[in-house]
Amino acid sequence: MKWRRHYKVCFLTILAGAALTVSGLLRAQEAESAPNRATLPLGPVFSTALDGPLFTLDYVNDTNDSVSTVGLLQGSSVTLDGRVYPHAIVPGIAGKPMLEPGEKLSPLIILNNYLPSAKFKKMGYSKTLERWRWKTPLKSGKHTLLVKFGDKEYGPITFLWMGDVPLLYE
Repeated sequence: MKWRRHYKVCFLTILAGAALTVSGLLRAQEAESAPNRATLPLGPVFSTALDGPLFTLDYVNDTNDSVSTVGLLQGSSVTLDGRVYPHAIVPGIAGKPMLEPGEKLSPLIILNNYLPSAKFKKMGYSKTLERWRWKTPLKSGKHTLLVKFGDKEYGPITFLWMGDVPLLYE
């Protein structure tokens, strides 16, 4: 009778160990499957004439149809610090109006074109740039940005914006 009880305890211990091992492997597979979605690069653009952060991306039309470049930009959105902003400015793109299958487009993502325009402050006129300068409503500090362009997501990218310093004029 004692040996029977001993085998039952050993058998239950083996079963419990196997169950824990299998559940641990399943959790490890679940954790590995999440990062399999490739993140597409989103790059910062540097300029002395910046009124706000700029970014660039490489969009490739991997469909079998031509797509409107203006439609891609109008349909784009950014997620800034967890909040989604659709493209708010009517875009004008110099160049081809349609992007053929397999072609690449590298647009500038002007963050100010997504933020609410009512919060912008008009600054001085720049003779060098031949345009008005605008102070962005983006608060100084660390921010995270994700861009949805076409059917793809780019980023996330973390950047530091220092909006408390004066804009550069000539």
